[in-house]
Amino acid sequence: MSYQDQWTRYHHKKTDGISPSSGNGFLYTAYAVKVGLPVDKIKLSECMSLVRIPGNPPHLIRNPNEKNSPFSRDEILGLSALGLLQPEDLTNWNFSPFAIPKFSFTKLISQLWEISPEVIEDSESSFGYSLKFKHRNYFWLNNLDQLYRFSFSVPVTDRLFILKNFGKFQFYNPAHLFYAAVAKIDSLTGTDSGIRFIKYGKSEKAMAEEFPKDHPIYKAVHE
Repeated sequence: MSYQDQWTRYHHKKTDGISPSSGNGFLYTAYAVKVGLPVDKIKLSECMSLVRIPGNPPHLIRNPNEKNSPFSRDEILGLSALGLLQPEDLTNWNFSPFAIPKFSFTKLISQLWEISPEVIEDSESSFGYSLKFKHRNYFWLNNLDQLYRFSFSVPVTDRLFILKNFGKFQFYNPAHLFYAAVAKIDSLTGTDSGIRFIKYGKSEKAMAEEFPKDHPIYKAVHE
């Protein structure tokens, strides 16, 4: 048994050495590379070619042979850190599993109204109501296209990370400067996590706690 699949991607659960055991193989592999563990870039590229689905915009899935498993924000960050995903691979900074429809204000209001009984509940807040936040896949699975336009949007701090990975950050670009300002604030706040380790080089030991003690990533950090 191994923590790597046949494409040398790392996972937090043991595999048979062939099939992936998680949906975040690229992210965990980015952790591994950052702590100095070896991977096979050729095999990683082969895996990336298998999880691409030709389309306009380019469609991505988490693992080969899982055609209905859309990418997550975590995997987008992992791919970027590994040099396998460029800004051009995202359309309007969105990683939706479907082509993004034309924006419709009336349709957006209609969809918000449609889900309001499910996501709005009575609360003791000063406004009397609170939102029960839904995972992005809720909007995708229910074909609420105007909402997954937003739920699959790449956060601005991630946009800066992706741009910098490929040397495409521009000091004269107002949008890029805005991303940089927000990312700076984010780097100084927030809780420890593996994502913060990838983006800001922080919380290495907190990241390692995501893995069993016999995991190569945990050992690389603690030994």
